[in-house]
Amino acid sequence: MSKYGYHRIRFSSGQVVEGPLVVDLDGKSNLIEWHMLDGEEPMVQWIGGTIHIHDSKLKADNKFLEP
Repeated sequence: MSKYGYHRIRFSSGQVVEGPLVVDLDGKSNLIEWHMLDGEEPMVQWIGGTIHIHDSKLKADNKFLEP
């Protein structure tokens, strides 16, 4: 499992959640869960920007994340 930090998350429905927040991904870059970042968390790589969720695929800054 990998954890990444972003400023915001945008869903295919158009809903935008302002962070900071953390997304948890499995080994194939599938979204497991996300949560608001309350403080320092171990093993979180900060990416920044916006993560887009579209048809269960993750897209960050207009690039699809590959496994």
